[in-house]
Amino acid sequence: MSNDSPYAPTECPVTRSALDELKGLERACLETLFRTTQACVKLIDPDGTLTFVNEPGLRIMEIPDVDEVLGQSWIEFWPESGREMVDEAVENAREGTLTRFQAICPTMAGRKRLWDVTVAPLLDEKGDVRKVLVTSFDLTESLEREDAFHEREAELVRLIHRERQKNKDSGQSAA
Repeated sequence: MSNDSPYAPTECPVTRSALDELKGLERACLETLFRTTQACVKLIDPDGTLTFVNEPGLRIMEIPDVDEVLGQSWIEFWPESGREMVDEAVENAREGTLTRFQAICPTMAGRKRLWDVTVAPLLDEKGDVRKVLVTSFDLTESLEREDAFHEREAELVRLIHRERQKNKDSGQSAA
């Protein structure tokens, strides 16, 4: 688990500049981001209760009906083996700290997925944590492609080794 950001969200000069440019367009910008991202975006209360999941997130997590998950504890969706880490990330957010981790969690349909997860506090004007923003990217396909690449690479090394051995053996028998 890592806490990457040297800035609080609104202290970052780039973020501040973008926010200034978007004044008055915040809602439209957020709606577009939530609708078009490839991430599963969730909003949870500081106690971990799930209050929002974007449409792409519903598809990625194979959630047929958002009402089935809203109002539930986000931590409870994780397998027992990952709950301590997820709980720690939510606790960090309650304390105002961003946390990032990778972990395996099945979709609602039971398919295992590897997720890259960022848990970030959303602060009000006073600096109090009002909500927690969770973004999850599915890394499963990338991992599977990488595994397949390494399998092919290992097979190629074995083939090269066999060819060299055959050449070596045939060279010895010709002598």
